[in-house]
Amino acid sequence: ITVKLQSRAIDIVDAYNNIDKILSLYKQLRSNINSTFDIIYKHAERMAASVNVQPSQQRICRQQIDRPNAATNASTIEEWYQINAAIPFLDYIISDLSFRFSLMAKRSSTLLCLVPSVLSTNEIVSFSEILDTYSDNVVDKF
Repeated sequence: ITVKLQSRAIDIVDAYNNIDKILSLYKQLRSNINSTFDIIYKHAERMAASVNVQPSQQRICRQQIDRPNAATNASTIEEWYQINAAIPFLDYIISDLSFRFSLMAKRSSTLLCLVPSVLSTNEIVSFSEILDTYSDNVVDKF
């Protein structure tokens, strides 16, 4: 994703569209975590077996103070990693991408289409969303 976003041929609107696609992919992965995590875990097990590492579950205490550790009745190591690693990690990625690339930031980036060099190379965008967003700051009369 970072390589694609840093290419010279991409503009900010295309970058936001790419981020929207990636965000929807992560949301879909999170909503189907029970079925998709099995595939991910099996792949991780194969990689670990190639270097002679056995998967193990961390010690579970009654009360965690310094680090998160969901006290679950997970019957397998796979369930434990799903609850304590995969789900929080996906939730963090989704919330971070949603915060960094919010709808307001996307709308603000469309203001770049008013720059003459950008305007000449891109199609003309609808200004209704921009005017609705910034209607309080737009002067009606010159």
